[in-house]
Amino acid sequence: WEQALKLNPAHQGAKDGIGRAKLELTKIEHHKSAQSYFQAGEYDKAIAEWEKIVQLDSAHKEAKEGIEKAQKEIARIAEEEKKKAEAAEYYREAESYFAGSKYQEAITQWQKALDVYPAYQEAKDGIKNAEKELARLEKVKQEVDMYYRQGESYFNNRQYQEAVASWEKALELNTGHEKTNSMITKAREEIARIGEEETIKKEIDDIYLAGNNYFDSRDYKQAMMEWAKISSLDPEKKNPRSKQAAEGIAKAKTELAKSEYFAQAEKYYQAKKYEEANVEWQKILELDPENAEAAKGIERANKELVPLWFNQGELLFSREEYEKALEKWEAVLKTNAYHEGAQEGVKKAKEKLVVVYYKLGQEHSANAEYENAILEWEKVLDMEEGKEIYLSLWDKTLRISVYKKAQSGVKKAESKLTE
Repeated sequence: WEQALKLNPAHQGAKDGIGRAKLELTKIEHHKSAQSYFQAGEYDKAIAEWEKIVQLDSAHKEAKEGIEKAQKEIARIAEEEKKKAEAAEYYREAESYFAGSKYQEAITQWQKALDVYPAYQEAKDGIKNAEKELARLEKVKQEVDMYYRQGESYFNNRQYQEAVASWEKALELNTGHEKTNSMITKAREEIARIGEEETIKKEIDDIYLAGNNYFDSRDYKQAMMEWAKISSLDPEKKNPRSKQAAEGIAKAKTELAKSEYFAQAEKYYQAKKYEEANVEWQKILELDPENAEAAKGIERANKELVPLWFNQGELLFSREEYEKALEKWEAVLKTNAYHEGAQEGVKKAKEKLVVVYYKLGQEHSANAEYENAILEWEKVLDMEEGKEIYLSLWDKTLRISVYKKAQSGVKKAESKLTE
């Protein structure tokens, strides 16, 4: 077209063609600039360039679409800035909580910031830091709780120094830990109290050992006096020595009583009052069943009593007091199992008693006193001689033994009781 104009400067078609071409070039330049601005995020400048195109060509589709896109980006950025501002407010609140060591609250606010603006990296970083602090605090809490429980265990086991050391470690980790300070105070009070108790305990131990020494030297009265002092030092009887002292006093009293019984028994023995001596020695055995000296004393006295018991048995037998006679002869046999006179006496006493018991059973049965009859007949059955003597007593007449008759009587009496 320019060449055409050189040849014909008045050529209108060439002039119009050049004008249209220049217009298109202008629009292209504005469109390139707009796109460049758009890519750089300078949406206002991009719109200005596209609006220039529209002014030149109101039907220019690309320019109109570009303007619309840029306007949407501007609106989006405005909304994003609004969200950023809101998120920033949550962020500032989170930072305040974080600075006050309220990490869970800080996480809550940072999460709100992310809910509004998910790309908020600082909020993400803040949550990570807060979670680290929470994990650290949880570890510290576990250590504090461990030291506190350890202190409680020591305290309950009366290891107060160790308890204080554990609780102080807990306070190093958490100066605001509840109860720890008050428990340390209690433990230190116990330490002071134990110091006093240890002094008293040593005094009690010394007194107890002194009492033991007196007891070992058989000075029982002095031992009792020493041990009695412990009760005033330990009125609540918490010290084990109190129980030991009480037991020692009881033993001392027993030993004193035994000494008195021994002395009295020897007096009776020397005065030939053997039965009275036995009573005293028996008192000793009631207190001390394994006392060999008392047992020997009874043995000595019994040897002296054998002739007396035997003669008493003879006298009682002659008076028909067969049970008492039997007791005396059996006492002789306990001391001398081979005493022939006592052996014979026991046999003849039982022979008499078999008949006595049988007859008593008959009398009770005749009076319908069956329970009493059974008791008497069972005495017959309990005696070994019941089987042996019936031939001389009953077999000649009734052909049935006292023993068998007693058995039969028991059955009949039991039958009557059943009726």
